Amino acid sequence: MANLDRVFRRAVGSSKFAMQRAGGQVIAVAHKEAPRSRVHVAVQGGLPGLTGASIWPSKRRGQVFDYDLGTVALLKELLTADRLTSYLAFAKPPNDDRAAIDLYDWNTALCAAFYTPIQALEIALRNALHREMSSIFERADWYSDWAFKVTAASLVCSLAEAANRLTKTNKLVDPPHMIAALHFGFWTQLTRSGPDGNYKRLFWNAGLYNAFPHYPGDGKDADGKISRELLILKDFRNRVAHHEPIHNKKPERYYERILKVAAWVDPMLPKWIQHHSECPKLFQARPGNEP
Repeated sequence: MANLDRVFRRAVGSSKFAMQRAGGQVIAVAHKEAPRSRVHVAVQGGLPGLTGASIWPSKRRGQVFDYDLGTVALLKELLTADRLTSYLAFAKPPNDDRAAIDLYDWNTALCAAFYTPIQALEIALRNALHREMSSIFERADWYSDWAFKVTAASLVCSLAEAANRLTKTNKLVDPPHMIAALHFGFWTQLTRSGPDGNYKRLFWNAGLYNAFPHYPGDGKDADGKISRELLILKDFRNRVAHHEPIHNKKPERYYERILKVAAWVDPMLPKWIQHHSECPKLFQARPGNEP
């Protein structure tokens, strides 16, 4: 082994390199004084599923998590290779297990950060739509109105499910609780044309467009565009909520979309979101963006 050390150090021209061995083979090398001592690993067996990785410690909140070959291999097994596929493809360097885990960690942090803007938009949106629907039907429990149930028969199941969830948790089945219990998908459906254009004719044209008083142009004629934007954001919201990859979906554009739609509801809302959001910082901190 000592002879192997001397030969290797002579080859790289420095004694400032550390090595890892497995089965008598040098499988890793790292410069001891590098700011993020990256160790490139070429595994020759013994760690199933691990084909290559760069090993370096992770430091968060003053604490260091040391990655080694076993840790990276175990994480890949726990997360599954299938789940890491997109991360391996977009990691820098590509197909590097350790870099993929870094990207996975960043994706998780970004999803958590997106909860702030998504939550702000979703709550403001449903309250605005509820306000206008209450005005149209002249009752706070507009969803109980016979005319609504006939017009939006396909949404009645969502109403029943929301009421059941409230009942099971011993909550009142009243307007404040029902509005909070209805999923984002329910609200986006209200802005669509609906079967035979019924939603557009009986909801949107009757005043639902007033939920977006700051839409540029005539909001009454913008139901198609507004609905498309909401459906796009609904799908993105579900990806975030279901722990799916968003790193490869151009998340910056979705953040801009959230701010745009929020401004249609009220110009103050995107300013408040931007003040509290950590998304812009994370966009800049994407692994591989380092100079």
